[in-house]
Parts: sequence; structure tokens; C-alpha cells
Amino acid sequence: MKEHERLEQVAKEFIEEANILAERLRVNKVRSLNIMNTSTKEKLYNDIAFVTAQVCNKEAGIITFIDDKFAFIKANSNGACGIEPRENSFCNIAIETPDQPLVVEDARKDDRLVSNPKVLAGDVIFYAGVPMVCDGQAIGALCVVDKQPSKITDTQLEALKKLADIVATLVAK
Repeated sequence: MKEHERLEQVAKEFIEEANILAERLRVNKVRSLNIMNTSTKEKLYNDIAFVTAQVCNKEAGIITFIDDKFAFIKANSNGACGIEPRENSFCNIAIETPDQPLVVEDARKDDRLVSNPKVLAGDVIFYAGVPMVCDGQAIGALCVVDKQPSKITDTQLEALKKLADIVATLVAK
């Protein structure tokens, strides 16, 4: 093996280890907040989900927290809350970039989501989510969804960001 190939391999292994450590830190933060599997009947969270949907003019506003295995839907302006496998959650993709929103105008055309059960069922076609960040860790996402392809304005996206910050602050207290 040539020297540069060996160095590339070492760098790749280092990056993989760093990613594993970063995910452990993120999951530890989520667990320290004791938010997973809590009541889905808390008025303030449900009100924020409702306002989020209204501001963005979308079918549903959803607050989701994500640990290592599950996505916990804490509030949903359409009502369906609870636990789902992490890999089925669009928010799982959103938390990969904690400083950027994830906007998918048509999930049927997105390679990451085209085979998602929600897309196949026609339940979620549009998604816009903003990571909720606590102490530098993405603990979940505040999102809006729709059954139709759609867009989101810059003003709506800014409102989504501010509402996500409010939820993160609320959870951290």
C-alpha cells in the first residue's frame, strides 16, 4: 500500500470514529432532556405545532425528537403522535445538518425519501424541517408537511427557525 493510500485510510477511519462520537454526544443530550416518550397532550407543544402549520400554510406542523433508535412525535397539529422507527422519519435526515433546514418540495423525486413508507402511502410529499438544537446538539426537528408538492417562502422558513428555537429553549428548561 502506498503512503498516500495508507494516509487516506487512516483519515477515513478517523472521520468514521468522529462521526460515531458525535452521534453518541447527540443521543446523550436527547436522553439528558428526558423528552422521549413523554405526554403528547401538553398544550404548549401542540399549540406550537398548530401555529407552525398555520404560519407555513401546510397540512401539519410536527415536533419530533430523535434518539438512537426512535423518532418521538411529541406534537402534531393533525393529531397522530407517538413513536416510529428513526429510519422512517424525515426529521432523521434534517438533524444531519443542525445548522441548515431541510426542504423537500416533492419527496417522490428525492432519492433519500422515495421509498419511505409515508411517501409510498401518499401521506407526506412536501417536507420542511428545521433542527432543534440544544447545547450544539440536534435533538430533533420542527417541521411542516403536506400531501401535495409545495414550496415554502423565506419568511415562512425564518418563522419555522424561530419556532424551532423556542421549542429547543422550552425543552432545555
